[in-house]
Amino acid sequence: KYNLVFNIHLSETAFEVDTILKEKGVRPAFYLDNLGILKEKTILAHCVHINEDESLLIRDRGSSIAHNSQSNMKLASGIAPVNMFKRIGINVTIGTDGACSNNNLDIIEEGRETALLSKVFENDPTSLDAKYILQCLTINGAKALGIEDNIGSIEKGKRADIIIIDIHTPNMIPLYNPYSQIVYSANQSNVNDVMIDGKWVMKNKNILSFDDSNLFELGEKWKKRIKG
Repeated sequence: KYNLVFNIHLSETAFEVDTILKEKGVRPAFYLDNLGILKEKTILAHCVHINEDESLLIRDRGSSIAHNSQSNMKLASGIAPVNMFKRIGINVTIGTDGACSNNNLDIIEEGRETALLSKVFENDPTSLDAKYILQCLTINGAKALGIEDNIGSIEKGKRADIIIIDIHTPNMIPLYNPYSQIVYSANQSNVNDVMIDGKWVMKNKNILSFDDSNLFELGEKWKKRIKG
């Protein structure tokens, strides 16, 4: 009715799959499809315990998968078969999940872990090349939200959402392949400038869009409140 994006966790744990099978008689992806949830603007988080039949269904419905590698590792959920998703043709994007199961929420680091985990899972050092990982981090995310005509890549007519990465740091030299350098060497500390819709919100690592001077104080305040 409102043409909104629908986000839901799917098959994050083996327990979830077993429970749905026992109670509903079908695997989770098919259960969601029976409910009419699998659509083009549906984003399925995790999808760790997904088989090929479910993957084909997700692809045919046009839904996207948001892979959260570090959260899956920290919670011992398992390793999602991202290479299978890629081979089948599902739009895969990369997320961080929440701070409770990820901590630093570094999306660049998340891309690296996605690539490395897939290589271990597939026993193949060529699984998920760096260029594909960058696509997952950029244009695939825009596709999942249904706004790839406006953001997700640097093209004429699109909004200028840009980050500038500082390559003049020890972890970024020597530079041979920009794709590999970003995925396997960079992290959030290398992001020097950020532009959103043509407006600089961070320059030379200084945040311009809000006052961050009390972040440490605010963090301590919330820590004490959470601990009680």
